[in-house]
Formats: sequence, C-alpha cells, structure tokens
Amino acid sequence: MYAKCAALGKAQLVLDDLPYRNTISWNGLIAGYVQQGLGEAALRCYHMMQQDGLLPDEVTFSCVLKACGGILAYEKGQQTHADLVMRGLLEQDFVLGNALIDFYCKCGHLLEACQVFEYLPIRNVISWTALITGYCKHELFEEAICCFDQMKVENIFPDPITFASVLNACASIGLLEKGRGIHAEMVLFGSSESGSVLVNALIDMYAKCGVMERAELVFEELDVRDVASWNALIGGYYEHGFSEAAFQRYELMSSDSISPDEVTFTIILKVCISIGAIDKGGEIHAEIMRKDFLKTKNKLGSALVDMYAKCGALAKAEQVFKALQFQDASSWTSLIRGLHLFGYGEDAHKYLKQFIKTQLFLDVAALSSILNACGTVWAIDIGKELHAETVRRGLLEVDVMFGNLMVDMYAKFGMLSKAQQVLNELPIRTIVSWNSIMAGYCQAGYGERTLACYELMKLEGLMPDAVSFSSTLKACGSMRAIEKGREFHVEIVRQGLLEKVDVLGNGLLHMYIECGLLLVSKQVFNELPCPDVVSWNVLIAGHCQYNCNEDAIEYFDMMKHRGFSPDGDTFAYILKACGSIGAAAKGEEIHGEIILRGLLQTNPKVGSALVDMYSKCSELARASDVFDKLPSHDVVSWTALIGGYSEHGHAEEALARYEQMRCAGFSPDAVTLACILKACGCLGATQKGQIYFDSISKRYSIAPTVELHTSIVGIHGRTGHLDEAISLIKMMPSSMRPQVWLAFLGACQKWGNMELAKFAFEQGIYAAGDYCAL
Repeated sequence: MYAKCAALGKAQLVLDDLPYRNTISWNGLIAGYVQQGLGEAALRCYHMMQQDGLLPDEVTFSCVLKACGGILAYEKGQQTHADLVMRGLLEQDFVLGNALIDFYCKCGHLLEACQVFEYLPIRNVISWTALITGYCKHELFEEAICCFDQMKVENIFPDPITFASVLNACASIGLLEKGRGIHAEMVLFGSSESGSVLVNALIDMYAKCGVMERAELVFEELDVRDVASWNALIGGYYEHGFSEAAFQRYELMSSDSISPDEVTFTIILKVCISIGAIDKGGEIHAEIMRKDFLKTKNKLGSALVDMYAKCGALAKAEQVFKALQFQDASSWTSLIRGLHLFGYGEDAHKYLKQFIKTQLFLDVAALSSILNACGTVWAIDIGKELHAETVRRGLLEVDVMFGNLMVDMYAKFGMLSKAQQVLNELPIRTIVSWNSIMAGYCQAGYGERTLACYELMKLEGLMPDAVSFSSTLKACGSMRAIEKGREFHVEIVRQGLLEKVDVLGNGLLHMYIECGLLLVSKQVFNELPCPDVVSWNVLIAGHCQYNCNEDAIEYFDMMKHRGFSPDGDTFAYILKACGSIGAAAKGEEIHGEIILRGLLQTNPKVGSALVDMYSKCSELARASDVFDKLPSHDVVSWTALIGGYSEHGHAEEALARYEQMRCAGFSPDAVTLACILKACGCLGATQKGQIYFDSISKRYSIAPTVELHTSIVGIHGRTGHLDEAISLIKMMPSSMRPQVWLAFLGACQKWGNMELAKFAFEQGIYAAGDYCAL
C-alpha cells in the first residue's frame, strides 16, 4: 500500500520490521521504486532480496528489467537476461520477453532486441510495439515502418501506442502518403477515437509533413485539446515557415485556458527569433518567470539565451545566462554564437575560454559541444588547443565522433589541408567524416575535389546520404556540371531521398538554376512533395539571376496565395526584381508588408534591398528617406544609395554621400568604388576619378576588377584623354585587356578618332587571342 502511494520510505521501514520477508513483499517495494523512476534504489532492493536468499519470480525480473532500462544499466540487464535463460523463463512467459526487448531498445542495443524478438515463442502486440518504439527512439524510422508492415502481415493488430509510434516515424522522415494510409486504417477500425495521445500523433504527423490544413482539421475535431495537441500544431506552423500563424495559435491556446509547458515555450521562443519579435520574447520570458520554470527546466534557460542572443539583445542574453542555475553546453554556445554574430569577437573568445576551463574535463559530451562552437565562431587558436587535447586523451582512437568533429572544425575554418590530414589519419572513416570534408571543399569553391571525395567515399563502401548529395549538388552547380548533376538526381530519386529530405529538393532546384536550366528547375519545384519557404526563395532568386523578373514577381504572389509566409530573403529577392524592371508600385506595396512585419528593424538585408529598389526606380527621395530611417547602416545600404544617385545623374550628391559614409567609419567595397567612378564620369572629373581609384584601391585593399578598370578608362575616354586611357590599359593585367579595349571603342567613336578606334579593335582581338591561348 505504501509503495503504491509513493510513500517509499515508510514502505521500506515496514519491510525492515517484518519478521519474515518473502518475494511478494520485496516485489512490492521494488515495483514502487520503479514506478517512481528510482531505478538505482530498485536494483539495491533486488540485491538485498537476493542476500535474503529469496529467488526472484517473473514479477521481480520484469521490474528489474524496467529499472535497468530506465537508468541504462546495460551490464546488469544482460546478467538478468542470462538468469532468465538459465531458469527457462523466456519459454514460459512472453511478458518477460517483451520486457527484455524494451530494455535492450532503451539501452540502444537494437541487435540484441531483435534477437530476443526472433527467439520469442509467442509475439503479441506489445512485443511488436516495443521493437517499433525502440527503432523510433534511435531514429531508425524506416526500420520502424517495415516492422509495422510485417506486424500486420502476421495478423497482429496495432494498438494506440503502435499507431502513435509509427505516425512519429512517418512524421520524422516526411512519409505523408504512408501517414495518410495509417490514418485511414485508424478510422476504419475506430482507433482514431482511442485518446488524445493518438490524435496528437496524427496532428504532429500532418504538421511535420507540412499539410497544415489537415492538421487543423484533425485538431478541430478533438473534443478535448491538451497542451500536446497545441504544441504539435504550433510546432508544425513554425517548422514550415508560418511563424505568424504559429504565434496566432499560441495566443488562441491561452484563450482556450491551456497552460503552456516547456515544449510550448521552447517553440514560441524560436518563433520570436524567426520574426525578430524581441518584445514578444520578453513577454514570454516574464511568463516563464511567473511560472518559476527556470528553476526546474534548464532547456528553457538555454532557449531564452538563444532568443536574446539571436535578436541582438546581448546584454539581456548575458544577464539570463549568468542567472541560470546550471549553464549547459547549449546555453554557452548560444551566447558565444550571438556575441560573434553581432561583432563582439573578443567577448565571444573570452566566454569560449571560460567554457573550456569550466566544462572541458567534465565529460566527452562537453568537448563535443565546444568543438561545434569553435566551428561556428572560427576560434582557430582554441580549436587547435582542443585538437591537441583530444590527441592527448587518445579520443581520436577510441571514439570516431571526435575525429569527425576535428575534420568538421578544420573544414569550417577553411584549413582544408589540415582537415584532409586528420581525415587520412583516422582509424575509421564514416559517412560523417567524408561529409565534413566534402562540405569544406564545396564551401571553398573546390567543386572537383568535392566530387573526388565522393568517389573515394564510395570506394570505401560507404553509401552516400542526404548530406553527401547536398554537397555534390552544390559542387555541380558551381562547376555547371549538368550531366553529373543529372546522375546525382537519378541516384537521389532511386534511394527515395527526395520524399524524405526537403533540403535535397532545394539543392536540386539550385543546381539546375546555376546550370541555366530554369525550365527544368520549375519541373523539379512542381514535383517537390513538401516545398517550403526556402524552395520558393531558390526559385524566385533563380529567376532574378537570369533577369526573368516578371516571373519572379509572379512566383512571389503565388507563394503568398498558397499560404507561405515570405521571409527576409524572399523580400530581398523580390525587391531586386522590382528594381530591375522599375516596378515602383509593386515595390511600394511590398514596402508596406515589410513595415507591417517590422523587418526593417531586424533585418539589415531587407533595408538595403528597399533602398536599392527605390534608387533603381528613380525614387531617390524615397530611397534617401528609407535609408535615413534605418536603425543601422552597412556598406550595402550606403552603396545602394550612392549607386542610385550616380546612376541617375546626381553625381554631386553621390560623392557627398560617400564622404558621409567614410566619416561614419564604413569601408567601401568594389561596388562602392564603381559607383563613385560613375559619378566622377558624369561630372567629367577625370583627375578626381583617378585619385579616388588610386586611393580607395590602395587604402581598402580593393583588387581592381575588369569593371573598375573599364570605369576609370571610361572616365578618361569621355573627357577626351585618349592617350592617358591607352596608357592605363597597357598597365592592366593581360586577362582584363580584351574587354577594356573593346569598351574603349565607344570613346574613340565619341571623339571621331577612327585611327585609334581601329587600333583599339585590333588590340582587343589580339589580346583576346593571347588570353585564349593561355
């Protein structure tokens, strides 16, 4: 009685006072400890029971296996398994067999779980469900679904827990049609009315597969909605880019008198990050404090640090971080990344060193976290120290994870020869090892090396996964290797990865666009099982890239019509399209949407794109007004404004704005310099243009491009200084001369100098021939 009422101390005292203790009395106490999640105490009782000379029965063994699974006591569980075999109990009681399967699954030993499963004389729904749940727990979702199908072949009908587990598998790998089929089975046999857990799993499956209308329908049919139902719906909207809808459902949840839990708050803090709603985040922080959650739910503390850090409220992020009762690896890395992201490199480095000092020697998980943090903030010196530490502790030889982390770290630093060296020295290379080096080569623009690594990986007998294909598709796009890209497309379809991994569909879109095949990219887009905001962005950006700006705007409107919420990247792309075709009215309409969503305060890219759009549409007063109201400026927004003035003949204003930019402490880039030279050309200020060209190139280490050389030669040409222009061309690198000579023809034509025009044409053809020969 005391054990069942969770009064375990009292139960222990009663047991100790008993004149005679038998197996049944010990079983009651052991079961009580297991029920309360006190696995170690349960095993201590089991040991004392054996010391009493009592023989455990089936109930004892069942409780002991649950205790071992709960605390991952693998060796003790194995010993119990041996005892069961020795006494022949597995042949007599399939409940013990099910308990063994559950124990091995919880400990991650799925091979042993399968062996026990195959050995069972009778397999019931609990046996199958234990195995399916184990596969799901360890993210072997395809195996879980195969197991579910085989279960039905053997005429074992699933119970609600089975259905919930297999729906989780479908949700995790995006198998919408399989999930629909399971839903139909549930309706047919009346299982869809078997409780909120199962219905919540249905909502979660539809939400994670992006079919929010269906998720809403199932949700609305619920008689009683609990916090898990709301979490599934809110999480689905967030995961698929509908952040505003997620926030609306969160507010409806409150009006439904459902109290948010840790999962709700974690999701909604991510929503705040995605829409830059730091004020809302602050309100949620206050609610978390009112509920006193931070004392018991450490993940929420990390989520708050992450929200404040990513929204740029770094002082608040530090304040929350320092107030946490326990600072885990997640909270450290959130703060470090935020500091680095907003330019506080020294502070990030300081916290990184503190992290090493306080956590490095606790366990290998801490070391894993700090290596990932290094890969994020480019702390090369710290990374090298950590590499030395892993070598000193011999971790590279005993755990392949650390070798993979080192390869990944050096690859992210751009130290590819070092990454390759570590890879070559690894005793075992896994798919993760190869994926890291491939991603590094791809990021650095070494497409051929990326594909070479892919071939070497296959020679080692490793099967490429979605991450591998993501790198190879990027490599093919950068190299315009369309035939190789098509081969990868075929292989991705053959492996069924397109239905499971959204990023591969987007990778294929990008690859075909980079290769100039817009029509094929549209076909790929139309065949995507679950297009997301990124898919739309890739398609819109691709059409902008090839000056199909009307089509880009059409896709933008279509995207919104289908219920997708544009993000900052979408708005930046579509503003570029509007600017390119002078669609000021459409641009102004989009400006209104941006203001409503508060993006000008949180997304510098959108502000710069808006300035650029108005500048290109000759709306210079509007461009200037938007620029002046931006919360912060960068070189892109300054250049957009300067470029607008120079492009439309307001040269003096362009140069004045450049001086303001310089006084504000911003360094010009090559695009800024090109705009300045254009302004000088409009003024006919040859000497001034040459001074800007020489001084800016030297002071800011800007390597003169073909465009810059053409601009400075153009200034001399337009003012009639043809001899000086020729002298400049002769001093240029030979690879740039063909294009500049041909541009110089315009100046010759303007001044009627046919002799020089003929000379320039011949020199251009001659230089082009030499360059091609090289």
